[in-house]
Amino acid sequence: MNANAKTKNKMGGIKIPNFYGSPLRENGLTVGENTGEVKKDKKGKYVLRSEESVAGKKGDTLRIKNPKLIEDGYLKGGDYKTKKLSNKNFEIKG
Repeated sequence: MNANAKTKNKMGGIKIPNFYGSPLRENGLTVGENTGEVKKDKKGKYVLRSEESVAGKKGDTLRIKNPKLIEDGYLKGGDYKTKKLSNKNFEIKG
């Protein structure tokens, strides 16, 4: 049986195997609208996650390397892939 195939569980619902090993869990998508104002420190510009999601917890730091992602002091709306740098610290790819 294909490891990526959808199967039915005992209750009749669809079960997607191996979600916990999925890159979606480790490097989830962050929604730009779920962040606060852009701030700056000695490491560069960043925003704080304002809501808990699959991608991370409220208060996580998201580092912004690309200044084109900032508009009017906020991270532009949209979905962003993130890379975990350390506990509660992520970098926005893109």
